[in-house]
Amino acid sequence: MLHRAIALLAFIAGSAPIAPAADVASPLVPFVLALDGPVAAAHAPYLHAIASGAFSTAGLAVSIQYPEGRGAALGVLVSGGADACIADAVSILAARAGGAKITIVASIGDLHPACVVSRAESAITTPVSLAGRRVAVGPLDADRLLFPLFLAGAGLRADDVTTVPLDDAGREAALAAGTVDAVLDRLESVRPGIAILPWAEHGFTLYGPCLAVRDETLRTRPTMVRAFLKQTLTTWEACLQEPAAAARSAAASGLVTPEAAEAWLAAARYRFDTETYRKKGLGWIDRSRMAATLEAVRGTVGQPVTFAAADAFSTAYLPVPAVLRKIDEPAAPTTGTTPLLR
Repeated sequence: MLHRAIALLAFIAGSAPIAPAADVASPLVPFVLALDGPVAAAHAPYLHAIASGAFSTAGLAVSIQYPEGRGAALGVLVSGGADACIADAVSILAARAGGAKITIVASIGDLHPACVVSRAESAITTPVSLAGRRVAVGPLDADRLLFPLFLAGAGLRADDVTTVPLDDAGREAALAAGTVDAVLDRLESVRPGIAILPWAEHGFTLYGPCLAVRDETLRTRPTMVRAFLKQTLTTWEACLQEPAAAARSAAASGLVTPEAAEAWLAAARYRFDTETYRKKGLGWIDRSRMAATLEAVRGTVGQPVTFAAADAFSTAYLPVPAVLRKIDEPAAPTTGTTPLLR
């Protein structure tokens, strides 16, 4: 981890523009973004934004923290160690219900990335086909808690499926050995040569990854948040339009390879190529969908909630005009476009 931290510090320092001695422009404003560590291809858009100077040209000195562990970035945000983080909407809302002073300001992908992965020779192609099957789930994954909602949409009960708690490596091994019929995974994380069943294609409309910001930051530095969101979403669009170029830029950090970053971006495109993002812009949040996501926190996660969904998110910080998704051709999740393992 030490060599990665050194590489990241060197990368950020090396990417900062050097102003002439006579330049008396205002200093860059620090902004801390927390992402679940370790560093991975999923972080490519943010590494690209730093490398391309997108943040610095907007007056921001963005630094990225990579706390180890799934959900760790949210913990850093809640504790005040970061200004913003990327985390699943249900986790953010549950944290807010528990007293955290944080607000969702953008969706990162319009579709939920959860999927059911099975072997190609015994592919599970419909939700109802899960009845009677053994499905490996991550014991700490938020998707495990939402799985019963996905099953309910197909008329199944939770006890119609046998869930087997396993870590990432254990799920992969169990699927290969045939001791489970399927595993829960994410569209950007699975490898080629297998069958995937995206939840979003079967009526699952809850939000997945979102960007959350501390309420104190929103209150004291709203202009900075707007600048950060504009550059972040603009960079995401650039990554989706030119994934190869963005991947090479991200790889300049020394923290990811261009091959891994490009493959991840190609797989992620499916979640962004939606009518909503084309018309409303990247990051848009629908009130009814967020309300349904909050209901999942109340009902499935079991966290008491005393606030309305409208109090937990805001679209007021999204760019105006919106960063519209420019879709040239439809993208669909196929086994050939989801090449990465966790």
